[in-house]
Formats: sequence, structure tokens, C-alpha cells
Amino acid sequence: MNRQDAARLTAGDTTWSTHAIEPDVPALSLADGPMGVASRRVDERDVSVLTPAPVALGASWDRDLVRRVGALVGNDAIEHSVDGLCAPNVNLARSPLAGRAFEYYSEDPCLAGTLGAAWVTGLQSTGTGAVPKHLVCNDSETMRDTVDISVSERALREVYLLPFEYCVDAGCGAIMAAYNKVNGDWCCEASQILHIVKDEWQWPGAVMSDFFATHSTEATINSGLDLEMPGPARFLGAKLLESVDQGGVTQARVDDAATRVARFARRFGKQKTPVTLDRAETLREAAAAGFTLLQNRDAFLPLDPDKRGTMAVIGPNAVHPCFQGGTFAKIALRADAATPLESIQARFGGNWDVRFAPGADTQHRLPLMPTRPGDGSEDQRGMLLEYFADQDIDAAPLMYEVRDTNSLVWFHGPNDQGVFNKPAAIRSTGTFTAEKAGTHIVYLGGTGALALSIDGEQMFRCDEKPAASDVMGMLKRGDAE
Repeated sequence: MNRQDAARLTAGDTTWSTHAIEPDVPALSLADGPMGVASRRVDERDVSVLTPAPVALGASWDRDLVRRVGALVGNDAIEHSVDGLCAPNVNLARSPLAGRAFEYYSEDPCLAGTLGAAWVTGLQSTGTGAVPKHLVCNDSETMRDTVDISVSERALREVYLLPFEYCVDAGCGAIMAAYNKVNGDWCCEASQILHIVKDEWQWPGAVMSDFFATHSTEATINSGLDLEMPGPARFLGAKLLESVDQGGVTQARVDDAATRVARFARRFGKQKTPVTLDRAETLREAAAAGFTLLQNRDAFLPLDPDKRGTMAVIGPNAVHPCFQGGTFAKIALRADAATPLESIQARFGGNWDVRFAPGADTQHRLPLMPTRPGDGSEDQRGMLLEYFADQDIDAAPLMYEVRDTNSLVWFHGPNDQGVFNKPAAIRSTGTFTAEKAGTHIVYLGGTGALALSIDGEQMFRCDEKPAASDVMGMLKRGDAE
């Protein structure tokens, strides 16, 4: 390939795809993981299979089971036309306060690496590429894009890099570099770490950045990063041509990066082969394997649906279940998915007296709202969204849509269709009908300026906007009673 094509391959084409170099290098369609194929629109419109959390799979200590779960996710990736998945997450749960500990297999590097490699093997058996993440020491969400981790070389190699080495031995197609710094260097500029992975381990795969994790052009490419995501390019891509001409980057380094990306694309940008397995049974087995029964007094379990008795179901998760943690890798579920309480009632409600109490709600989550859109339509449930070109929300909207959710995320404007990249105002309207009389609390959370009105009365307002350098924005929350 020529130098222009080589440079293009070092940066993504779109948010979730790489460049194609016709006719030799196909474009790869990527998605996030690891609990399934995450919506590339980060919302409810791309429903996928949700697997048990890796922390539960880690409790199984079952390599074959985790391999089959990886294959199951690979099958679903094929159905969603996804070539590569940003998963598994083989960071370590060093603290129970780590925001993504549910995505980690274990605090033990050997267990995390063994099961991560099994998942990689299962996923890639379908022809879908695995991108283990986040290289390296990204073991906490707190200040993850600014924190500098100080670690000795022995601990780095024997603890934090070990799970990635297992994944490399399993033949993973790429690896994702993290947001944080390690010993003073951004992970995308950590030449010592990338040298170990690519040269010492003699691994031919591509190292890609976490999304928006790059900070420079020459330091990034010269340290060994191969692919900047998302696209279009911010620091790599065509900008490398000027750096090569000025002597800051060698053409050989650009060619090496492009070769690794092209190798990844050729390997997984081709016809996929689903693995034959029973989806429901595999999910059921995997969920059960993560539980440990400490005592079964008087052989009380399993419960017999044909017997009679009284059952107490206690806790908010029974009606507003927390199936997964809150990241951009959230798996979209069907709107009519049964709650745990509904499932228990369906199985035992014939003979058992099933009683429910919500208990103490430890976290405010966003269940699907049983609402009707504000345009008066009765044939759809959800939120009416109106998009405005300026702050005048009394003017005619540019477009509108009805969404079956109340958790809304945009990266590229409504529907990713580019009607406008950064709408000046969005109004979300819905009708809530209380099932019981009494006091109700309404919560609102979001990034940047937002306001909440109920029956035309403004209950909460925040005009503060995130800094331009803060890609993910800032969270503000208000409530009204």
C-alpha cells in the first residue's frame, strides 16, 4: 500500500469502524463488550444477548463454560454484523469501589488471564475478533483519564500485564490501551509497556487506543500505538504524513502500524461461522455457576413449585433489576423483559403466596418508564424527543422521534444521521401515571445544561456546561418531590 493508505489505517474511519483500503483491506465494524454486543448507539435500539457479568463467570472457575459464553457472544456479534468486540476486560478488581469491577473476572491475575483467554478463544471461534482491554492498570474508574499509576516493573509484569499475556497466547486480534498513565506516561504513549507486548511477546496484533485516549501524534505513534479510535482521526491518520516529512516519525513505524491493523482487518473482516450451542441453556448454566450455596438446611432447596407456602421477595432489584453496571458498554435489553419478581410469580405463583417489599433503594436507577409520548399518541410507549436548532424550544423542531427509554446518549446527533452534530436544545416529554397515591420523587441526571419541568412548572435547572476538553462531560443531578 502507498504511504497515504498506510497513514489512513492508523485511525478509525467512524466511531465504530476502521478504514478500508480497496480491494485488499476490509473495513472492520467494531462494538463494545464484554457482557454482550453493546449498542453502538449506546441505547435501547440495538437489543443484544446479555451474559452473566464476568465477576460471576470468574466465580465459576470454569474455562470451558467461559469459552462457550464467548462463543455465544460471537454468535450474537454475527447477527449484529460486528467484526470485532472491545472485550474481554482483564483488568483486576483491586478494590470493591472500582466502578467496573463487575466487568473484571477476578483480583487474581492468573484467574483473570485464564478465563479471559478462554473467552477470547470462544469469541474468535466464530470469526469475531477480540480486543482485550484496558492496557494497563486501569483498575479503577475514579479519575481514570488523569490518574498516574506508580508500579514496579516486577508487579507490572507478574500481576497487571499477566492477564494480557494469557490473551496474547490465545491469539487475540488486538489490544486496547487505557486512558490512565503508568509511571508518568499515558498508556497510549507508554513505550516500555508496548515494547513488552509487541516485541518481547512477539505478538503480531494491533494496539488500539481506548476511545479519545490519545493525546499526541509523534509520541503516540513512536511509542507503538497502531490504531487511534474513534474516527475520524484526531492525532494520527493523515497527520502522520507531515510528521514523516519533517522527520519526527519514520515511514517504517507508520508501515508497521498499518500492517498490524491490516492484519487484524483481513483476519476478522471476512465470512463468520456461528458455533452451534443452546443459547438459553448456556446462559442458564453460566448464571448458576456464579453462585455458591453455603448451606442447604433440611434440603430446603430447590423450591418445589407444586408445594404450598409463603415466599418473601425483598429488595428494589426485584422490580427494577440491576442486570449490569453503568458504563457505555451497557447491553440493551428488550422493553418487555421480565423482572425477577415477575419470573418468580410466574413459576411459583400458582401455589405459593409470593409477597414483595421494596426495602431500601441503595441506588437510583432508570427503569423503562411506563409513559405515553407527549404528542397524545396511544399506540406507542416511551419518551417524545424534539430536536431544536437553537435555544427557542417554542419554535418548530427540526425533527422528533419516540424512544422506549429515559436514558439518552448521543455521540453524533439524533439517530447518528447527522441532522446536526450538536443540537442546541433537546426536549424530552412523557406522561407518567402513578400506580399508587402518595409522594413521588422524580430524578433527573445529565451532562451539561438541563432543566426539569412537571406540569409546566420548572422544578430544577442547571446551566453549567462541561469544559470543551472534557469529552465525556460532567454529571449533574437534581430531584423534585
